[in-house]
Order: sequence, then structure tokens, then C-alpha cells
Amino acid sequence: MDSVELEFFITIINHCSSNRVVCGKVRISKRNAGSYLICQSQSATRILCWSFHRRFIESSEESEMQEEDKTKERLISELHELRKRLAELGKDKGAPINAAELCRLAEKRVSENQMETDRSLTKEYTKKLLHELQVHQVELEMQNEELRQTQAEIEALRARYFDLYDLAPVGYFTLNEQGLILEANLTAATLLGTARNTLVKQPLTRFILYEDQDIYCRHRKQLFETGVPQVCELRMLSANAAPIWIQMDATAVQDAEGVPMCRTIVSDITERKRAEEAIRQQLNFQQILIDTIPSPIFYKDTEGRYLGCNSSFESFIGLCKADIIGKTVYEISPKDLAEIYHGADLALFREPGVQQYETCVQYADGNRHDVIFTKANFTDLEGNAAGLVGVMLDITERKRAEQELSRYRDHLEELVKERTAELARTNEQLTHQIEERRRAEEALKDASEKLKLFAYSVAHDLKSPAIGVYGLSKRLRKHAKDVLDEKGRNYCDQILKISEHIATLVDKVNVYMATKEARLSIERIDIGEILQMLKDEFSAQLSIRKIEWFKPEATVKISADRLSIVRVFRNLVDNSLKYGGEGMSKIWTGYEDSEDFHIFSFSDNGKGLKEEDSEKIFRAFERNETSRGVEGAGLGLTIVKEIAEQHSGKVWVEPRSNKGITFYISIAKNL
Repeated sequence: MDSVELEFFITIINHCSSNRVVCGKVRISKRNAGSYLICQSQSATRILCWSFHRRFIESSEESEMQEEDKTKERLISELHELRKRLAELGKDKGAPINAAELCRLAEKRVSENQMETDRSLTKEYTKKLLHELQVHQVELEMQNEELRQTQAEIEALRARYFDLYDLAPVGYFTLNEQGLILEANLTAATLLGTARNTLVKQPLTRFILYEDQDIYCRHRKQLFETGVPQVCELRMLSANAAPIWIQMDATAVQDAEGVPMCRTIVSDITERKRAEEAIRQQLNFQQILIDTIPSPIFYKDTEGRYLGCNSSFESFIGLCKADIIGKTVYEISPKDLAEIYHGADLALFREPGVQQYETCVQYADGNRHDVIFTKANFTDLEGNAAGLVGVMLDITERKRAEQELSRYRDHLEELVKERTAELARTNEQLTHQIEERRRAEEALKDASEKLKLFAYSVAHDLKSPAIGVYGLSKRLRKHAKDVLDEKGRNYCDQILKISEHIATLVDKVNVYMATKEARLSIERIDIGEILQMLKDEFSAQLSIRKIEWFKPEATVKISADRLSIVRVFRNLVDNSLKYGGEGMSKIWTGYEDSEDFHIFSFSDNGKGLKEEDSEKIFRAFERNETSRGVEGAGLGLTIVKEIAEQHSGKVWVEPRSNKGITFYISIAKNL
């Protein structure tokens, strides 16, 4: 026959996202005895081609059979080679197929086959070969399905890799031997507060606190020198916050070319460090606390080994804490005493609770002292027995006292009788003293009442004649001024002044007595209003003498007796005007708020006061040198003191630094 046409399909495995299969067709004829390579692909994807080579052989029957055998062997060899290549591709976990390389191999085979165009195949052999090709086509389709499954597994592995690496709760770094960052996961970038792509090729020391860089350098040096995994703790800088504590776990590895690298895991341990610091502070506080307790304190584990103690325990037995911790009673106490202590400990562990017993302890000086042990067991967080804590109370002196008391036991009744008799006498004396005190209080009360009546009587008896004298003197001066000479008129003026002074004194005495007797009427008062009222009252004197009065700008309201506060402030201002002298030009009123009191101050820049007079000026009818020639009864500051004490406060005076004086009065807030 002139031509033999053979159609078959070649499976082309397309490694694209859709895993589509494209078929190609080869037609072979005798006229163009050669090979056709069909490679069809979509979207420029990578493909695997199958090439078919066909020859027509025109020779004798014997040579044709030989050529058929050779061609069969060659085609089978090519099919095996292709199958091997597909198997290798299936083992490669998702590695991309090099399309250019496959095309180059296919073209090479086509070139080799074109050199034998002078030969041909028989029809029987062609059918046989077609059958084999169909078999291999099925094999290729099965391998294609396996490749698709492999790709799906690769995608799943890639997603799992993202979850395990990038979304890990710890940071991962890959570093070269010089400490440059080759790779980092998202958690590491988040810890440092920077973008992930900016970390690559940056030295890790850039993100380590300067004070901790020596720790990291030693850590990296030991890792590459020994090859043993290293762990260290240091602080790293974060762009978004303060330095953070991290734990660095590093392992030395090599890349595909054998270059040393470092795989590093960083874990944020800032909270753990804070917790450890809090625990250290708590333990330090507890140690200081038990060290301040004068009684010896100790605690042990369930094996009877000392876990700790206070300084009193160290002094008691004469050993330092380092020589006590980890030891048992047999190692720090005499054997006979250790047996007692150990037996009591075992009994406490058998029956948990509080244990108390009396025994002896050998002191550092070798003497044995009587003590009372008080012990209790403690448990761990799960409620399991963890050890015991004990306190020792030295009762040696108490024991001696008990022995001393026992020697006087025979004389106890006599001593009791003597003491009873003495107590009876004392009781009789106390009864007598109480009776005398009661009578004295009654007498004092009666005297106080008589004094009050006398004061009122004197005030009344003095004031009426004083008013009469004042009126008669005034009329005498008015009607007889032409008859009286200068001397007589001066006498009239003196009589008027003296009578005014007597009336004023009587008024002061009345005010003083009223102040002592009157009950307070506590109300909410505005201090600013009272000061303004007094300023208006003294405005004439202030204006004539050109004196400035400075008041607090802030609004002050207190609870007190309004009339009493007015009297206090009026007396203090009047005191400055009377005794400040002609050179006084300023008066200041101040206010200070303390926890329990309202404190008011009245200052001036007048004559001032001697320090030795700062107490006696508050006594009744007491006047100092500055009061000479100034009218007054000597009761104004006494009234101020009485009112301050009624308001649970006090009054005092302090000289100013340059000149002048300051009076302070405190009023309690809890009235």
C-alpha cells in the first residue's frame, strides 16, 4: 500500500491550576516517512509530550523482521525512559516541570528518527505498536491523575506550612553565620513592631537592647563553635512599645550547599519576667517580714530538710542560712534532741493541723534552753502535703520564774494576807480621796457660781455709777466750761475717759462671762461675708490711718458659732489697730485648710511682740509693754482663746520675720 495512516492520541499533562488534559493526533504516511511531534498547550502552561516515531521498511521479509525487532526494542526503551521521567516528576513535591527541557528532548528524538526515513513498518507491527501505545496512554492518564492528587496535597501542605510557621505563637528567625536575618515569620515581625520585609538582611543585634548584646554574642558564638542548641534570655527593642523580654532557642543547621545557618525561636516572656519579679519581691518581702520577728522561725519539706529560716533562728543555733538549708535536724542538732524533733514532725504529717509541745534546744553557746515549739503543716496548690513551718518560743526565763515562785509557795497565804491588808488600806485612802475630791468639786462649783454672781453684781454696780459719772461730767463740762479754767476742763476730760474705760471694762467682763457660759449654735457661715462686715466696720480707722487690709480671695465656708467667730475676728483686727503702732500700714487675713482644722491668720507689719510675751498675752487682764498708753481691759485675747477652745481648736502667736506679728486660730471641722 502506498500509505498507512495511523491515528492515536497522546496525553499531554498540563500543570496549570485547572489540571486540564489536552489530546494531540499524529498521522503517519509512507510518502512523508518521518516523525511528527504535536505539542498543544493552553495559557502557556508547562506540558509533557509524547512523540511517536514511524518508519516504513521496504526490504525482504527476513530483513523486515529484524528491523521490526530492533524498532520494537528501541520504542519500548523510549517508553520506559518516559515512564521513569514521569515517576520522577510524581515524586517531586510540586516542583514545576521544565517545558523547554522536555521540548528539547522531544526534538532530539525526532531528529534521530528522521535519519531512518528510508525504512517502514509492516501493518501487523503497526497494529501491535498501536496497542502498546494505547496501553501506555492509559498508564499516562493514571499518572496524570496521581500528579493532580499530588498537587492538591502540596497546596494543603502549603496552607499547613502557613499556619504552622507564619501564624505560630512564637517568632521564627533564620540567620546566617554573621547574624543577618535571612527569613522571619509574621509573629517575629509583630513582636518587633516592624514590617516583615524590612527584617531581611538586617543584623539581629539591631533589635537587641544594647545592654544585652553581649549575651547574644556569647550565645551565637557558643552555638556555632559547639553545634549544641543554645538558650538565653535577653531584651529586644519593639517599635511599638517598651523593650520586651524574650527567650531565644537557637539550633545550628546547614543549607543545601552546606553553609552554616541558625534557626532561632523567640518567645515573648515579658509577662513571665514580670511575674518572676513580682514573686521575687514577694519572697523578699516575706523574708524581711519573718526576719523582723524576734522568735526563731523555720520551714521544712516533707523529707525533714530545712527550706528556709529567719535571722533569729540563725542566731539561736549559731549557724548561717547556707549551712542550714538542705540539712536535717540530725545534721544541726544533738542526736537526742533530733530524735524528739523528728518524731514530732512525723506525727504532724500523719495528723495534719497545729502541733505544740515543750522541749529543749541547744543554743549557739552550747547551753540548752527550754522552748515551746508551735508547728503547722502546709500544702501545695493541689492540696498535697508540702512541708511544715515552725516557731520557737524561749521559755527559759519563764521556767526560772516558775521555779522561783514554787520556792515561795509556802509563804503565799501570808503574802496574800499582807497584800489584802495593803489593798484595804489603799482602798480606804482612795475612798477618802474620792470623797475629798467630790467635796472640792462641789466647793469649786459653788465658788464658780458665787464668782459668776459676784462678777455680774460688780459689773452692774460698776457700770451704773460709771454711766452716772460719765453723764454728770459731760454736763458739767458743757454747762460750766466758761467757769472752769483749763485745769478744770482737763479734769472733766479725764473723768469722762475713766468712766468710759470703766463702762468698757464692765462690757468686756460681761462678754467674757457670757462666752464661758453660752452654748454654741453651730451653723454654716461664710467667712467672706464676716470679713467684709468687719472691714466696713473699721473702714473709718483704716482710711484715716491709710492701712490696707488684704483678705483671702477664695470663698471659705465653715461650720461654727457665727457670733463667736465675729467676736474673734473683731478682737484680732482691733488688737492690730490698737497695738500695731503708727507705722503699721498693712493687715493680712489668711486661710489654710488642714486635714482636721480650718486655720485662720491675722498678720500686720506693726511693732510686733517679744517672744517671751507670746504666752502670757492670752491671760486675763494681762498687757505687755506695747499696750502702754492704749485703752483696753486685757480681756480681748482671753476671749479669743476661750472661743477657740470651745471650737476644739487653739490660738497662738508668731513673730514675723522682719517686723510685725501673726495670730493663728484653728477651728475644728467635726463640729
